[in-house]
Amino acid sequence: MKVSQPNPIVDFITSGGSGQLTFIVPVFQRTYSWQKENCLKLFNDVINGIPDENCNIKKEHYFGNIVYDGSEHDPFTNYTKYVLIDGQQRITSTMLLLAAIRDEEKNETAKKCLESTYLKNSNTPEELKLKLRTEVDREAYFKIVNNDLTNINEDSLIYTNYLYFRELVHKAKKTYSSEKLILGLRSLQVILIDLESRLPGAESPQVIFESLNATGIPLTDTDLLRNFLIYHISPDKQELYYKEYWLKVEQNIPNERMPDFLRRYLIMRLGKEVKLEVEYKTFTENYENLFENGLEALKELRKYSEYYKWLKNPETLPLKLQKTASLLREANLLKLTSATPLFLYLLNELENDPAEINATIRIILDWSFRARISNIIDSGEIVNLLTSGILDIIKAKTSKERLSQYLKFELSNFRARDIYASDKDFEEAFSRFNFYKNYTRYVQEKLAESFSNDTHLVLETVEHILPKSFDPKKWPDISEVNHAKFVDRIGNLVPMNKKDNVSNANSGLDKKEVNLEKSDWLITREAGKYKIDGKWTTESIENRSRDLAKKAVEIWSGPIKRTRPLEE
Repeated sequence: MKVSQPNPIVDFITSGGSGQLTFIVPVFQRTYSWQKENCLKLFNDVINGIPDENCNIKKEHYFGNIVYDGSEHDPFTNYTKYVLIDGQQRITSTMLLLAAIRDEEKNETAKKCLESTYLKNSNTPEELKLKLRTEVDREAYFKIVNNDLTNINEDSLIYTNYLYFRELVHKAKKTYSSEKLILGLRSLQVILIDLESRLPGAESPQVIFESLNATGIPLTDTDLLRNFLIYHISPDKQELYYKEYWLKVEQNIPNERMPDFLRRYLIMRLGKEVKLEVEYKTFTENYENLFENGLEALKELRKYSEYYKWLKNPETLPLKLQKTASLLREANLLKLTSATPLFLYLLNELENDPAEINATIRIILDWSFRARISNIIDSGEIVNLLTSGILDIIKAKTSKERLSQYLKFELSNFRARDIYASDKDFEEAFSRFNFYKNYTRYVQEKLAESFSNDTHLVLETVEHILPKSFDPKKWPDISEVNHAKFVDRIGNLVPMNKKDNVSNANSGLDKKEVNLEKSDWLITREAGKYKIDGKWTTESIENRSRDLAKKAVEIWSGPIKRTRPLEE
């Protein structure tokens, strides 16, 4: 390992002007992540480092360490590949700033000089022309350096920061020339650490990368998982497998959701709870038990990342699985996040029998909704059953019975106690439940669907017929006590478009029933038949609630008759 004295970063980029080079960002590196504030600080440091009229540098700035492996050197062409272990964020940002300086330069000769000195190599194969090679956002960076912004990915952070540097340079050029800005860049000092001379048996570049970054901005689960998996692939296959498998994982799962995905995936695979913030540690500890090799791990994570994306965004499912998409949308409306490991497992079984898996998911939705409404078991036990309990039941299946039938039997015949609400208990609880506070959109959509086939209608708002804000003058037949008791029951709630809802406000029935009767929703239009002597009363609400509860019993299927005795 060789450590240099502080050097200007631009000297490193040009090898001191003596040779050609390419900086390689290895696939185990974190993705480019500099934000606008990072770019502004870099640019301000450059401005502060511009020499004064007497050529005295105002201020040198320590720009950090650059750790690299420079062992690939061709003495005949004086060409070197530098594999960046630490410092790729700074190198990439510096190159984007140099591209911005070039593109804001009006003099064509100076422009070409900037490009050939800092951005490109001459007399090298095409794949080595650029002085920086990165996999993520490679196309965007390539287009920027080649001054061709047509069809560029405008969401690319590399492109976003390049445009910001252009803006900063454009303003600065009113005062400073390109030459002055380059002199300012020379004030950014880095210490170079070359790993070429590390001893045999020393830590790998990937391990060194993790250690170095552990002292700075913490590595995310995405960074750690990528590093770990790629490190378990042979070097000659790393780039190929990175593109074919890992990039798909990152495309399926946003960085902020990776911890949740990893945790839910591990719960499914290990069959036990995995605590928050130790998911990566748990993965590495169980890696050898879960996978034969790194390729198997990458393939599996790519597959399950796709399922996870489906769970979070059901609209991304293939057209042939639209029934499944509809069920997953229901799960999201019910906020069944604890069931993610269970759904991941079932989605993996879809290929074998989609209809049967859909039927099984339907039973899970029906059971969980009935359990929550009837309060037959507490919320903690519902979460435990959704997280791992039902998954354990499914994995224990040994009979040739169809999965949906088997699961319905087990939930209806739970050994310790009854956990599947009967029709009677569910109907009674449904008619009295507060459906404005909980499951509002979900229940209204399901009930409305049972009234008509107007599935194209979009639920905009839910209207209280008896208003939420109570005015006894407008509703003289209802006491304040009964208002509080009945206002949020299902019988008092109807789907309504936003315009009519705003128009209704806290009006009396005489104004509201005009919008009720002309509603696009059949379930809303039919609410009027529950008036008693032309009035909307607590008895109206109670009667409508009971009728809707009877429909609910048909929509959310109940248990089969218990045939296995309860165990003490």
